[in-house]
Amino acid sequence: METSKSDFSGAMAIWKATVKPMLSQTTEPSFGKPKLTPDWVWQQYIKALNGYGGSNFFEALDKLVLKADERQIWKPLQKRSDLADERWSQGLTISKRNYGFTGERPSDIVIISRIYESVKVEISGYHLYTKSMRRSSGRTIEKCSRLLADELEAMIDKANLLPDLLEEKYGYERTEGLDSLTLIKMLRELSEAGGKWALTPPVLTKPNQGDSQRTIFIQKVTSYLLQTYGQPLRGVALGLTCIFFEGSEHFTESDISQIAPVPK
Repeated sequence: METSKSDFSGAMAIWKATVKPMLSQTTEPSFGKPKLTPDWVWQQYIKALNGYGGSNFFEALDKLVLKADERQIWKPLQKRSDLADERWSQGLTISKRNYGFTGERPSDIVIISRIYESVKVEISGYHLYTKSMRRSSGRTIEKCSRLLADELEAMIDKANLLPDLLEEKYGYERTEGLDSLTLIKMLRELSEAGGKWALTPPVLTKPNQGDSQRTIFIQKVTSYLLQTYGQPLRGVALGLTCIFFEGSEHFTESDISQIAPVPK
């Protein structure tokens, strides 16, 4: 069906009257600039307020501006900003590879808030698997995938059974190009992955404890600092942990190092 010029004009009129004004609106901070917050951090904060994020993201932004210690967090980062820009241009940073940012290097305040946001909703799924649960599930996946691959492989000389079975259920178009050899290869790879996963230590040794989110945050923020600045910056990671997680005041840089060790 063709779209007439009048239809397009009408759609544009609706967009200009409804969507465009919403996009052009700016969010103003709910408080004034704290005296101890550097100007460059405040500018990053104002810009980040008008970005996309959930409630946890904006909660993190506010905490960073209101609670971050300039000497412990902002000065060490500013001191190494040129190095971080250089690493960003070379594609070495976690932000560029994992978060898909393009253009200029995203601000630390945004990335740290994104990390906090992800941690608040991430302690679920495979993070909740204890060592024994990983071993049991991984071995089950390894065994079942291998048995199914063996069964299909044994039948492959007699009939290309899989496409026939799926075509009957889903139709020809959705199974075209699918063959038993492809699935056998996938099952072999899944079996191998399941076996390795069963032997891999869990991210959280005790996932049901209340400090699970803090542990994941320390590991993620340390990884970000290491890849962005070339150093784990334990003092910065410690300061950020104390901002976001109550009861961390007794932590030391040594504690951060134990939770997020860096290969030498």
